[in-house]
Amino acid sequence: MGCLSVRMRGPLAVYQDAIWSALLGRGYTPLSAKNLLRVAAHLSRWLEAEGFCPLDLTPARIDSFLEHRVRCGYTCWRTSRGLDPILEPLRSLGVVPTGFTPEPDASPLGQLLQEYERYLQQDRGLVARTIAAYVGEARRLLVELGVGEVLRLRQLSAADISELVVREVRSMSVGSAKLMVTRLRSFLRFLAMRGICMDLSAAAPAVAGHRLSRLPRHIPWAEVQRLVESCDPGTPVGRRDQAIVLLLARLGLRACEVAALELGDIRWASGEILVHGKGSHDARLPLPQEVGDAIVRHLESGRPRSNSRRLFLGSNAPHRELSAGAIQAVVADASRRARLPRRSAHQLRHTAATQMLRRGAGLQAVAEVLRHSSIDTTAIYAKVDHRALRPLARPWPGGVA
Repeated sequence: MGCLSVRMRGPLAVYQDAIWSALLGRGYTPLSAKNLLRVAAHLSRWLEAEGFCPLDLTPARIDSFLEHRVRCGYTCWRTSRGLDPILEPLRSLGVVPTGFTPEPDASPLGQLLQEYERYLQQDRGLVARTIAAYVGEARRLLVELGVGEVLRLRQLSAADISELVVREVRSMSVGSAKLMVTRLRSFLRFLAMRGICMDLSAAAPAVAGHRLSRLPRHIPWAEVQRLVESCDPGTPVGRRDQAIVLLLARLGLRACEVAALELGDIRWASGEILVHGKGSHDARLPLPQEVGDAIVRHLESGRPRSNSRRLFLGSNAPHRELSAGAIQAVVADASRRARLPRRSAHQLRHTAATQMLRRGAGLQAVAEVLRHSSIDTTAIYAKVDHRALRPLARPWPGGVA
């Protein structure tokens, strides 16, 4: 047995078989599992030498071990994340601490931000990632305003807010500036609702940026085909990536929506797919045959064995769930293989909308597929279909007939 070839001593030796079984169960090859078991043996020896038991493995002590490992000249597994495959089975057994959460900020200002977080979750119904962005922006803006205590908030004026926005937007793109103002106004409205200060949200000046002034950056369909064909159907990773690119290009899903797909979201009997969209809104979309076939190939001989219900997982053990950033990386890698300029998942979303319009779909239908809250957001895609717009153009006076 592979684990018997690694000699362990110290307080973790009795858990050698449990660590070995957990590593194999998470998809590690015997060679990789054996290498990780050697790291566990090193950790066990260090605990013994320092006089610690496994329950003493706090984050600070783990950092001390990693520093010791660096001093010993090791070049691999020198980060806390690298130790996770070893520590996770021990945590599940209650052998080592399950982790530590930082103490919440008990100051009045910290408690106010925590209350703002609850307001965004309970009253506004925002998802965790958006809440974190809003609260983080509020915390940053308090620093920029020089607010160190709640009493200072009561002294804020409209001029303070206007000057802050003018100063901040100078180094931002139009999109980032608009988002910053939106978050600032949300926090200011919350402060007014709490009676901490008057409503200063109107003091945050709007950022100039005309709707529908820019064309969406879609990709020619020939390039989309090259992206799909660049994914090798003869490999598990290629089958996975091909299904991802098709979901983005044919259904216009966002990267975060593809990452969130679960096995139960594919409704094979009805030929539909359940999409978990922005604002906790779910939608059922028809599953095109080409996309369904790609998902079947991925499930039959591409997706690694895992307890996770996510549709798409990492190719290497421990086969973690893919993030939105990983979905973006799939498109970027396909662009490189296809020898195209770097493309993004959102460009494929624009392409899906443009293709639907060119095939005769109305704006309302496209808005429903893209799950836009307002059809005005969808209207910009009508500008892309030059062939449909050309008959509407009036001839130039004096021009050639």
